Amino acid sequence: QLRIESFYRDALFIIDNQTSTLEDAEKLTINNLYAVHCYAWYDDENSQIIKRAFAIFTSQSPILP
Repeated sequence: QLRIESFYRDALFIIDNQTSTLEDAEKLTINNLYAVHCYAWYDDENSQIIKRAFAIFTSQSPILP
């Protein structure tokens, strides 16, 4: 089972090109995963706010990185 550190709990999660939740991501096991990409960037309006996103590709994904 995947465990997401608290620093990333407010991130946007995309699993197999579908918007998903933290709970969906944490249900995945290492055997389900093909690739995980993590992105972080600063908000244009407030440079103190970092936005985060995870793009998760499973072995069943129709689109692979």
